[in-house]
Amino acid sequence: MNMQFIPVSLLTKLITFFIIVTFCFIVADNARVRCEPKSKVNYVLSKIVSYSHSTYFVYFFLGSLMFGYHFIHFYICFINIVTWAYFNKIYGIGCPATYIENNLCPPDDMYYQYQDVVHIILARMFKAKKFSEILPYYYGVCLVVFFYDAYYILR
Repeated sequence: MNMQFIPVSLLTKLITFFIIVTFCFIVADNARVRCEPKSKVNYVLSKIVSYSHSTYFVYFFLGSLMFGYHFIHFYICFINIVTWAYFNKIYGIGCPATYIENNLCPPDDMYYQYQDVVHIILARMFKAKKFSEILPYYYGVCLVVFFYDAYYILR
């Protein structure tokens, strides 16, 4: 009796997803070299938060491409943008995971706070020193994700 709990196509997507997540985690972790954890516990927790952040980041940008479920993805992205706006107004950092990570393992220079792969790519493309310099392009990439989902929702 051969029972399959996870369909092969979903399993393949999940494996691919977590390979991409791990790659993004490694790139982001290497970009953040100037981190001074207050303790070993904070260091480990910062790595867990960073991996979770990478997981959410990859889902945000590639989730609907890989898994579909465009309405759910659109809703999650919308909540994410609202959260970014709120945290940016209150704490000066848009992403709650970045805020937590910076508190667990404070960078000695705010330029070296947690940076996701899109941030790293855009900063290198435009030779930007501050996130505010690439913010319009970053939001542009987010809009592409929204329009992709909206297209499939309204189709």
